Amino acid sequence: MSFQYHEATSVAEAVEQGARFGADGCFLAGGTDLIIQMRRGTRRPPHLVSLHRISGLDRVDANGAVTLGALVTHRTLERHPAFQGRLRALVEGAEVVGGHQIRNVATVGGNIVNASPAADVVPVLLALDATVTCLGPGGERTLPLDGFLLEPGRTARQPGELLTAVRFPALPARSATAFLKAGRRKAMEISVVCVAARLTLDGAGEHCLDARIALGAVAPTTWRARAAERALEGRVPTPDALREAGRLAAAECRPISDVRASARYRALLVEALVPRALTRCLERVREEENCLEAECGVCTVLLDGRAVNACILLAAQCQGRDVLTIEGLARDGRFHPLQQAFIDHGAVQCGYCIPAMILSAKAYLDEHPAPTEAEVREALAGNLCRCTGYQKIADAVLAAARELAHGR
Repeated sequence: MSFQYHEATSVAEAVEQGARFGADGCFLAGGTDLIIQMRRGTRRPPHLVSLHRISGLDRVDANGAVTLGALVTHRTLERHPAFQGRLRALVEGAEVVGGHQIRNVATVGGNIVNASPAADVVPVLLALDATVTCLGPGGERTLPLDGFLLEPGRTARQPGELLTAVRFPALPARSATAFLKAGRRKAMEISVVCVAARLTLDGAGEHCLDARIALGAVAPTTWRARAAERALEGRVPTPDALREAGRLAAAECRPISDVRASARYRALLVEALVPRALTRCLERVREEENCLEAECGVCTVLLDGRAVNACILLAAQCQGRDVLTIEGLARDGRFHPLQQAFIDHGAVQCGYCIPAMILSAKAYLDEHPAPTEAEVREALAGNLCRCTGYQKIADAVLAAARELAHGR
């Protein structure tokens, strides 16, 4: 390799050097892709402009809308506290990029500019409606990431332009993200298929207001499965709806066959992974809605037969005592009469509060086998139904009480 190495100390100096060298110059960020390409002879830039001495490009601003400087590393994404909740997909995408050695130097900006269809963080940024900001001789411009990626190895960045930042809006309430990757190995492996998903539910937590599904390694660029997104929006995200989204996404993709996987296998992976990623989003929305202050009752378990809130119970307090969760209620493959009654009476709506409702009802019926409707409602007062459909729940508990009394 023969080239001249330059170190810019400011964004302005980097842009000036980029303009001076034009197509003969190349910006060097982490270099995890560029150096390999140069060694292989697929890229031969006469001039390298290193960015590592420029301060400020490695910052994360997560106060409201999120701004990632172009030199933010994957390791930073992996460890930043702002990305441990609704933005968990950023962590999941970053933590499967190479090993620690790669993630310590590989940058968000470099990952985007490299324009690999199999990039792992890029689908997450697409699902977050990210934009990229470039600065060049003609000034600054901001483009949607969705239109910035043109084909393998090529973006809409003009010669001499420097990608300086990536931005995306704050997620609304009842939103969550997820990322899944399929590769031939668990580590140090390029994606065979990767999926990023984002869901936003309505105020009741029942209907999908907004959906994003972004796919990697199944088309010339990372892209969004828009037909699958539209099929989810406005609907209750039932398992059938999520599977339909997977089928639509698989039908939209344009995978290639290579030594790692056939096009058919990649399409099947998309069909399988999309519902799983969406399900993970739903689970995370539900987890976020837990009050953790003993106010909603969704964490109810039975401790020595009595209903308690697990969120204010230390594990050490359960030592040597009997703990029953919803998974232990069925016997020999048969539902408990309460579980069956909730099904028969259509008491299961979004399903979020139902395990706790059933456990609270069981504890009460064990002590009061023949309750009135008013007593059932009082017994379940500590369990919040976000769908506000208490009547069918009360009917189911009363029906189960009669069934249990008959069995006795």
